[in-house]
Amino acid sequence: MARKLNAYSAFGKEIDSLADMVSFGVVPGAIFFKLIVETLNISSTYHFVDYLPALPGFIFTVFAAWRLAKFNIDTRQSEEFRGLSTPPATVFTLGLLLIHYYELAPFKLLVGTPIFIYICIVILSILLVMDFRMFALKGRKLQWKGNEILLIFIALCMLMFFLFREAAFSINILLYIAMSFLNNVLDKK
Repeated sequence: MARKLNAYSAFGKEIDSLADMVSFGVVPGAIFFKLIVETLNISSTYHFVDYLPALPGFIFTVFAAWRLAKFNIDTRQSEEFRGLSTPPATVFTLGLLLIHYYELAPFKLLVGTPIFIYICIVILSILLVMDFRMFALKGRKLQWKGNEILLIFIALCMLMFFLFREAAFSINILLYIAMSFLNNVLDKK
């Protein structure tokens, strides 16, 4: 809204960063925590020690804070991102929750194992702070020239939603990461 109204302020910038931290840092950390609790069948005995194995879910939150702070001072991220931005990482996490909730086969077999959740936390956390180029998913005219990768990605995303329903949230983010890596390789050639 502030961009549309051209109403920028120092306070607005800070509150935006705080909102991003909650939406794209704390919430995914809580989702990972919940997934670990459920995959380990931790009962609700309310003993803190019982929940220790689920605390690594919040490692993602720490890396999201690092990513958001780094993004605020990195001037290279106007046309593309450096590393995985927090919104797609959050969408991936939401996809895992939907797979778990709807028990979507065959993905439920993976999401139902704690080791898979721990691996996702580590990989996503690393991707948040890595310095590799990822194409931006924002604010460009939808013309073919110069937007080929974005338009192909959008078409593939729609296909994934048709084929995999709720699981497509996570699948599309994996696709986004893979296409960004491929784009980097092709750009070097």
